[in-house]
Amino acid sequence: MSDPRLASPDDLAPAAETLARAFAHYPWTRHVIPEEGYAEQIVALHGDRIGRLGDGSPPHDGWSLETVGVRPAAQGRRLGSALIVFALAEAARRGARAVRLETSDERNVRLYERHGFHATGRRDHPDGPPVWDMEVDDMDAHARTT
Repeated sequence: MSDPRLASPDDLAPAAETLARAFAHYPWTRHVIPEEGYAEQIVALHGDRIGRLGDGSPPHDGWSLETVGVRPAAQGRRLGSALIVFALAEAARRGARAVRLETSDERNVRLYERHGFHATGRRDHPDGPPVWDMEVDDMDAHARTT
């Protein structure tokens, strides 16, 4: 496994393929993205984010960990944890005081809790999966890992 790094625009196609595979059975993604055109929808949803990664400026509305995915064949090898650790350290390096995320898979709640996140709420949708809101607000620990 190579060390995690920030993505570049050249990484969009392989990243989209990875996310399409990683989220093929993810509850919320399956709820909102139709089967037809699935991979193209993943690119459309996440492609605009690539350009925002390199400028280093904090977002105006706070930090958010958006879309961590590992190909199914590589899951269970702590790659997701490596990505989370990298993302939190990078956010701390850039001055984040807190990082938020959403997940609709209960297994992910436990994963994120192991990395300092805590649930701040849960939204139940009548026709879709529940969504947990999570936040890590002790960024000092993550700042020391850089």
